[in-house]
Amino acid sequence: MSVASRYPKFGQFNAAIGSRVPNSIEKYPEYQKLRPNRELLKREQLDLLHILREKMHLDVTELVPEEKTPLCCFVEDLAIVFNGKALLTRGLKSGDPRELEIKSLKIALKDYGIDILFMDDSSALAMTPPLEMNGAAATEEMENGVGEKEAKRIVGGDVLFTGYEFFVGISYFTNVEGAMEFASKMTDLAVTIVKLPLDKSNDPEIKSRRLKDYISVACEGLIVYADTADGNFLMKQIINNSSYDYNTVRMRAEFLSNCIYINGYLLYPDTGNTLCADGESDYKLLDQLISRIPVPASEFSRVKTALSRRVLIFDAPHTHGARRHFP
Repeated sequence: MSVASRYPKFGQFNAAIGSRVPNSIEKYPEYQKLRPNRELLKREQLDLLHILREKMHLDVTELVPEEKTPLCCFVEDLAIVFNGKALLTRGLKSGDPRELEIKSLKIALKDYGIDILFMDDSSALAMTPPLEMNGAAATEEMENGVGEKEAKRIVGGDVLFTGYEFFVGISYFTNVEGAMEFASKMTDLAVTIVKLPLDKSNDPEIKSRRLKDYISVACEGLIVYADTADGNFLMKQIINNSSYDYNTVRMRAEFLSNCIYINGYLLYPDTGNTLCADGESDYKLLDQLISRIPVPASEFSRVKTALSRRVLIFDAPHTHGARRHFP
């Protein structure tokens, strides 16, 4: 196995963009069934932004909540930021109201000196595949119904950077064409496609999953993943197709397999209940390698929303001090 070169700034960040939780989050159809505590969601989101600002010393921009889009606080969906560039994503159907959020996000990213890139509008029907997907050509039509004639689509939650290479998950939000667009515009590092295990039963919870719901990087060279059938399925693909030998830690609680490695610390979701007991036991395996900081997430765990989806963290060419709101 060849050994990949490490990206020199891996895990080093100085800026973040987030949004407060909108009042309209209760109107999201799947949340109406779960009936989460809106005020607790708001408090947990503010706790995350506070930790990033006060403990991680990041320059944090808070976008004004867009009430027309109940999921506006999940900004990771909207852009992939790497090495001074941001690819504004298209992970939802054309005309979706989340397009309203992209305008504010684009201005905020430019204000940090980030170069903005856009997804190509064309639907590529004939391509020379630069990627490999588990030994199959990347243009092979996917079993999840996303075929070659689909517009290019990708979301940030399906893009995992390990410090050595990228893995892009093919999901209901990301297709092969979107992964190829990312690879061609954003990086010269290796980009490998992995396929999420998608249930054809049309279960909305399964359809909402992204790659980073199952797998995260806890620190350099170390991956944590959900010890479930789906998590093991994805981890096997990564091991078989990786250009680097990673150490791994299995997380018995699937929700806790999403964490954020930032400036030498590990931010992880604190659910505040029995779910956290197994997580604490598993995370203790990392204590000799990295210092951990818990982020309140009891209510977000009820709606099964990964920690990383709630914020966009990146290394900005320049920052502005203690900014709080934008625009």
